Amino acid sequence: MKINIQYDVLKENDMIYVHSNITRQEYNIFVEDALCIEQQGDSPIPILLYRILKDSELRRNVLKEKGRACCHVLKRDQKKVEKYLWQ
Repeated sequence: MKINIQYDVLKENDMIYVHSNITRQEYNIFVEDALCIEQQGDSPIPILLYRILKDSELRRNVLKEKGRACCHVLKRDQKKVEKYLWQ
């Protein structure tokens, strides 16, 4: 999935500022997606995060979209998944 996000870059002294008109929630979703892609690497098994795993309909849709029946959990979310979903 490729999404083009418009942004501006401002260089000021030793700082670089990036500005974009996306919400905090959209930004967080992009970061989460990047973490999952990074962890998945070359594996065909998708990495899902707690937010997706806790919603059974969303989980089914994501796995169907990826053509898989199983997944791994994002390492960052492992303890939360074990505590709240795998009791």
